[in-house]
Amino acid sequence: MGSIPLGAITESSSNLFSMVFRDKEKQKQYQAKYYQENKTKMRALHRQGYLDNRERAREYSRKPKARRDSHFSAIKCRYGLLEVDFEAMLIAQSGLCAACEIQLVDLRIDHCHKTGTVRGLLCPTCNVGVGFAEHPNLEKWHKYLQQK
Repeated sequence: MGSIPLGAITESSSNLFSMVFRDKEKQKQYQAKYYQENKTKMRALHRQGYLDNRERAREYSRKPKARRDSHFSAIKCRYGLLEVDFEAMLIAQSGLCAACEIQLVDLRIDHCHKTGTVRGLLCPTCNVGVGFAEHPNLEKWHKYLQQK
């Protein structure tokens, strides 16, 4: 037996396909292309996996720690932000929205869509507002509102 050649397809228990790439960007491109070419098959596999494990998934999600771990796992994947960094950010902002300074009950992680840099924690209203403020048509919207 030798090592797996670069680019060889391997089967694993977590997913049907897994390419071995040194370059993460090439891996992402391959997986996106594979998904597009096999969308129906992949959706059927995911659906069947859900149906086979529905009760187990429901039991797991009912546990508060599981929900919290899952939430911070998603935050880490999406923003590269660890739980301790998130907590530090919340403390540094005194639990307030970084933009309007109201008490945060429901918060959003504000980040630059171009660079992925996390800027702070915002309330939902400010998060949407910042999103629109970065829109290329902002000046046109401003003109429109001044006319009305």
